[in-house]
Amino acid sequence: MSTRPFGGELAAGPSGQFAYLTDSGRSSLRLILQSGFLDKTFLLPDFLCGIIPQVFEELGVKFAFYHVGGNFEIDTQSVRAQKFDVLYVIDYFGSRCAFDGLVSGSQWVLEDCAFLPAVAQQGTYPYWIGFNSLRKISALADGSLVVSRTPLKRELIESAEAPFVAAKLAAKRLKHNFLETGAGDEAAYLALFAEGEELADAQREIYSMSGESVARYMGMLTALDADASRRMQNMEILRRRLGRLEVRLESAQPSHFVIGVSQRDELRKRLREHRVFLPSHWPHTHGPRNALYENVIGISVDSCYRADEIAHVADVIQSLAPAPR
Repeated sequence: MSTRPFGGELAAGPSGQFAYLTDSGRSSLRLILQSGFLDKTFLLPDFLCGIIPQVFEELGVKFAFYHVGGNFEIDTQSVRAQKFDVLYVIDYFGSRCAFDGLVSGSQWVLEDCAFLPAVAQQGTYPYWIGFNSLRKISALADGSLVVSRTPLKRELIESAEAPFVAAKLAAKRLKHNFLETGAGDEAAYLALFAEGEELADAQREIYSMSGESVARYMGMLTALDADASRRMQNMEILRRRLGRLEVRLESAQPSHFVIGVSQRDELRKRLREHRVFLPSHWPHTHGPRNALYENVIGISVDSCYRADEIAHVADVIQSLAPAPR
C-alpha cells in the first residue's frame, strides 16, 4: 500500500532534470557552454553543421574531432583514442545516436537532437544534456528545447524575442500565401528569409522562444503520433522508389529520407531546374574531411507534404539516375 501523501499541488518531475526554451539551437548551445562548460574539452563529430564549432571558437572552448562513418555511426576507436570531458553526439535526421560505453566517470554527453521535435534522455546516465532546433524540422520561426541533468544559467536567457524572428515569420506567411493562392512572388519571401538568416548569424545573445512559436509548439506536441504516421508513410514512398540510394536510418520521428549519391552538387543543381530544392548537410567548414559532406542529400518527409508530392520528387531524382555513392 502506498504511503505517499495524496492530493495537493503536483510534484515536479522527472527528478533531476531541468528544462529551458531558447530562440534557436545555437542559443541553446551558448547557454550550455556558458553554464559551467567553458573550461571543458569537447569531442565533436567530423560531420556537423559549421555553426557548432563556430560557437565553440567564439567562446574559446577547446574541441577536437572523432570520426563518423558512412552510415552515420560513431567510430568508437577514434573516440576511445582521445581524452575529453564532453562527448558531443548528433542524432542525424532523427535517428538516436548510440553512445553506450563511450563515456565513463565524470564525462558528459551533449546530445544534439536537432532533427527531433522533442528532447528526452536515453537511459539514465547522470551527466547528460540534450537540445533540439525546431527551425530545422518544423514551420516554426524559432525555438529550441533544452533538457539537462544539471541546472543551467537561466538568467542568461533574455525575455525578449530574438531579432530574426519577425523576418522569418513574415517570410513563412508570404510563402504560405504564395503556395496556396499564387499571390505575391518568391523573391519577396526569399529576401525576408535571407534577412532573417543574416540577423541570426549576427546574433550572440540568448533569447527566449517567441510566444507564437511556443503556442504552435504545444500544438505540435499534441499531434506527434499523427505527424509520425504521415512521416513514415512518406518514408515508405521514397524507400520504394529510391531504395537503392538510401542511407538507412531508423527513427520513430524521421525528419528526412537520406540518400547518398556521387556528384551530389550537380544533382542538386539539376533538381532546382525542376523546382525541387534539397539542402546539403552540411557545407564543410571545420575539421577533417568526411565523405558525407560530399555525398549526402536529405529529402524532407514532413507531414505537410502530400503523397503525390513526395512521389514526384522521387520520380524526378530517379529520372536523373544518380549513381550510388
